[in-house]
Amino acid sequence: MIAKVKKNIRKEIKEIRNLMTYAMVKNSSDKIFQHLIENEIFRNSMTVFTYVSFKNEVKTDDLIRYCLKNHKKVIVPLCNNNAKTIKLSELKQFPEELEKGTMGILEPKAEYFRPVDLKEVDLALVPAIAYDYRGYRVGYGGGYYDRLMENKSPNLYTIGLCYQFQIIPNIPRGVHDFAVDCIITEEGMIKTAIG
Repeated sequence: MIAKVKKNIRKEIKEIRNLMTYAMVKNSSDKIFQHLIENEIFRNSMTVFTYVSFKNEVKTDDLIRYCLKNHKKVIVPLCNNNAKTIKLSELKQFPEELEKGTMGILEPKAEYFRPVDLKEVDLALVPAIAYDYRGYRVGYGGGYYDRLMENKSPNLYTIGLCYQFQIIPNIPRGVHDFAVDCIITEEGMIKTAIG
């Protein structure tokens, strides 16, 4: 039942997101980036784990460059499709150290894989197809981030980045689902129930 509801949400929101023009994505992503860098938790974090944006996701290119320029350690995901798991790798040069990997998403080249433990991360920026106001999410259906966050430290702060239309009233929660501490959209920050 939960899987079916999530599948419907995924289809509906993806269809809307796919209709966004590049200008719409850029404009909203720029606003989200501004809200993020004004966030105190972001400003105080030294090690930031972020997804590398793909298609019409909230863009993270400027954010990655900003972190590197401001001497924050940048960590990006490397997906293992067979195990449906994520390894963390430190990124030092963007985008030179990346190449197209899982589903065409940019991932670290083998020679630039620098493993990092999730326990070393202060802040994780989490992608999703949709969020609700409690911070629960609908991802892409593989469970990669849910598996990764099962062992997260209580000190790790998580922020969901998404467009305002990706926030829906209620997402059914599965036993392995995790919630983010807050969500940032182009309209600002939304503190979730757990945040």
